[in-house]
Amino acid sequence: MVCKKCGTMITDSSAELCPVCCAPLGEENFSNEDILKSDHYVDTLKSSDSYTPQLGTKWADFLGYFAFWLSAIVSIIVGLWCLSLTGNYSYRSISGAMVFSAICLIVTGIICILGALSIIKRKSSANNMVTLVYITGLVADILIYIAFSSAGIMYNLSFPRIVITILMIIINRSYFEKRSNIFVY
Repeated sequence: MVCKKCGTMITDSSAELCPVCCAPLGEENFSNEDILKSDHYVDTLKSSDSYTPQLGTKWADFLGYFAFWLSAIVSIIVGLWCLSLTGNYSYRSISGAMVFSAICLIVTGIICILGALSIIKRKSSANNMVTLVYITGLVADILIYIAFSSAGIMYNLSFPRIVITILMIIINRSYFEKRSNIFVY
């Protein structure tokens, strides 16, 4: 039922008084089913300022609590490993490419951390940070490809990876724009 005086929805069908305003509940009150079936109720609910559909944040939580942290850790470790190889005699011919790759990977790792934190803290900049994470990874791949190719080393830069990264940017932008009311701090 719904109280005619204050509009409170009452789930206890045996209640005689409204638990909020203590108005007597009688035959003139509407049942829950009548209210929910009413087009007027749905239209009023959707047009009210307080109506916001509840969208989940599982994907954002996955990115913020797992995927970006894993990417950051792997990128930073591989970047540090590349730096450690530059002093190795067998890698001296490509030490410039290795140092450049290391810098690209470490910067990518740092941006992944910043992206994860913006999601976890529900920052309004989360949408832009997620986009930046994907763009940084793609640009780093392309720059590493150029660095190794100029050193005469084969480096595999796959076309499907580029396409998937572009799709992920588009999908994530849409995802975060639809949840702009959640990422507000």
